[in-house]
Amino acid sequence: MNILPKHPVAGYPQSRTRIGWAALLAVSTWVLGTAPALASSDDRHDGDARGRKDICTQTAGLVLKACGSEAADNFLIATANCINLGDRDERRSCGEEAQEERSDARELCQEQFDARLEICDLLGEGAYDPDFEPDHFDLGGNRYFPLAVGNVWVYESTYEDEDGEEITETITVRVLENEESPGTHATKEIDGVTCLVVNDLVAEDGEVIENTDDWYAHNVFTGDIWYCGELSREFETFEADQPPLPELVSIDGSFKAGRDGDRPGILVRAAPQVAEAYRQEFSLGNAEDVAQVLSTTYVFGGETDDPESLDYRVPQELANRFCSAKSPCLVTMDLTALEPDVRERKYWAQDIGVFLEVNLTDDETVELIECNFHGNCPPAAP
Repeated sequence: MNILPKHPVAGYPQSRTRIGWAALLAVSTWVLGTAPALASSDDRHDGDARGRKDICTQTAGLVLKACGSEAADNFLIATANCINLGDRDERRSCGEEAQEERSDARELCQEQFDARLEICDLLGEGAYDPDFEPDHFDLGGNRYFPLAVGNVWVYESTYEDEDGEEITETITVRVLENEESPGTHATKEIDGVTCLVVNDLVAEDGEVIENTDDWYAHNVFTGDIWYCGELSREFETFEADQPPLPELVSIDGSFKAGRDGDRPGILVRAAPQVAEAYRQEFSLGNAEDVAQVLSTTYVFGGETDDPESLDYRVPQELANRFCSAKSPCLVTMDLTALEPDVRERKYWAQDIGVFLEVNLTDDETVELIECNFHGNCPPAAP
């Protein structure tokens, strides 16, 4: 669950006005030849990993190779599209853009590889194969994520778009009810485990841009909330359409434990320990969130200008509502190798759940503005 809310690649000689088959084959050979070079950019580390059976590092190396291959695939498709343009200037412009995209893609592959190695240092080198047995789970939440049927959280964020216009993003999170059996959870069976369904609806200025079903299960032995997967649907609305209805444009980020190697993770622990880290999801190249516990005793301290402080960008009134010496809050750091530069702090209140996210990369925040299941919930707007 992430309440904070994605290129052809190629190139051809600019001195030519048309790419022939010979040139295309030459370019293709060059790209395919460079993919292994990209993939083995750290041969010393890769060899060391094989020798020490460091599964996490080996995994990072293999995903790097896959990333390089994808960049090569995109390069070839872009080249094929470029040579089909009739206008010479358009072909040239297409090729230049594709070259730039190829370069960016290869650079990102390397950055993601480096980030995965850092995550290996954080989590250890062992294989990731969590115990996900049906008799270990039931439907329900824990103190940091209460998941009773019908629970609703509403979040809001304001930011400026590329044109400098202010955009208000609203995120509505709802624990879904089984319409055929009122009062019970809507469920999804995933790898033999019955998981409950939580819907996450994102709108920008009232226009739906994302509609996601998240699937969770409660571990009866530890109390941890496990993340079984999600179906993420992204939408775009085109004003010229009549009527201008949201169009499905992507399901990127979707994953399901037990499918295509995907594995579940832990969304939030019932008894977190400071400094511990854990995978929240495992779908290589697609969904790789990791969380680390920063504090289990957070209360507001007033150091809002220091990025190193847990008070940074935290509204005092919001923190004081949810966090006290008697009922302190949990703070976690979310990171993912897919976006190496992004770091997000999540603030969890007991019996409420997430009440704030702070993106340390762009200083954007998402605040809880309403919920419906606890006396300390912010009231609904009139």
